[in-house]
Amino acid sequence: MFKSNDYICEWTLDLAPIFENCRLTQQPVNLTKKYYDAMLKNKMPKGVRLEFNEDDTFWLTTMKDGKAIKVRLDLRIFPGALAKTQQLGEGRNEPNMEPRLPPPIGRIQFSLNPFTMLAQLVSKEYLAKLYSLICVLICCACLIAMAPMIMSNFVSQISMKIVGLA
Repeated sequence: MFKSNDYICEWTLDLAPIFENCRLTQQPVNLTKKYYDAMLKNKMPKGVRLEFNEDDTFWLTTMKDGKAIKVRLDLRIFPGALAKTQQLGEGRNEPNMEPRLPPPIGRIQFSLNPFTMLAQLVSKEYLAKLYSLICVLICCACLIAMAPMIMSNFVSQISMKIVGLA
């Protein structure tokens, strides 16, 4: 588990050239492959690389304990004057454009059903094992609860045969 002072990973991107470009030109700046190759590629720290997609998003990759960690980003910077004239909604509120933010996927949805909540928290394989274990425990509990009745029927049948009433 994580402790309060642990970090998962960290990246360092020098955004000063992007902000400076936006401030001087008073035009929006998107971090695209072309812009990255021209302005930022030489300034990136070692071990951090960007992999661009066709839709102007990019994967920021770094290494942590020998394992690659990736985060997908879309970086757009608008000058203040332009941002005031083109008001956007906060977060995903309308008007939701430039860029359009889709609804989140993979988030936990609250439910009063404990099985629904559990299914969202663990993998399907683990869930199948857990359900199997619960079934075995229920069967064992039923056998333990019925054991006195079964034993009493068995003893009464044997005693009836001994006495000759059966």
